[in-house]
Formats: sequence, structure tokens, C-alpha cells
Amino acid sequence: MLAVVVVVVAATGWLYTIRNLGLLAAGPHVAGALPLQQLASTDDQPLLRLVVVWVPAGAVAAVLLSRWAQLSWPAVTAIIAAVAFALLVLAGALSDAIAVSEPLRGHLGPQLTRAGTLVALGLILAGAAPVLARRE
Repeated sequence: MLAVVVVVVAATGWLYTIRNLGLLAAGPHVAGALPLQQLASTDDQPLLRLVVVWVPAGAVAAVLLSRWAQLSWPAVTAIIAAVAFALLVLAGALSDAIAVSEPLRGHLGPQLTRAGTLVALGLILAGAAPVLARRE
């Protein structure tokens, strides 16, 4: 599971790097893709950036987890989904709570419907799927 945490954190860093360089600014913008940027009103990101970051992140997480754990592909998929989703929801909720100086608990629920969170999770799983399909 630590591998998935590291991959999600690293992918978020890559997303910030690509954004700062102004690269891959194509496609519709996905709201909430960088929740820590909401105060600057730059939390939305072009879909191409998300695809370029999160699909490979899912593949790397699948490779690492499937090599280290002797689990079935459904179990690996579930772990990747659960850990990535938890991290993305927590980052969004923390950002929201900090932005309005409120407790964290009131900001967890709204994250479950945030486009940035759901798109990132879908792309992570899309990246993991081919790796895990080759395993079986």
C-alpha cells in the first residue's frame, strides 16, 4: 500500500510541474483537479494533463503492488482504488477546510462528487487495468 501512496503523491507533484511549465494544456478543464490551488482559482486542469499523469501512475502502482504482494488482480485493483481514492478525497477535504478555516469532517462528503477526484481515480484504474490483465 505504501507504493500506491508514493505513486499518488509523486503523480500529484508531476501534475503541478506540468502545470507550472504550461505543458499539455489541451482538452476540457476538469474542476478540482488540483484542490490545493482552489484559493488561487487554478484548481481546474486540462484533461490531457490528467491523462498524461494519472494513467501512468496507475500502471506504476499496479506493477509495484502486483510484484510486492501475492494477491489476485481484483485485490490489487481494490487496494489501488481504495488508497488512491482516500488520498485524493483527503487532499480535497483538507484544502477545502483550510480555505474556509473550518474542521475537516464537514468537507469529506463533498469530495465524493468532485470531478477532479473522480476523473483522477478513473484514470488511475485505467492505467492499472492493462498491467493487471497481463498478470492473469
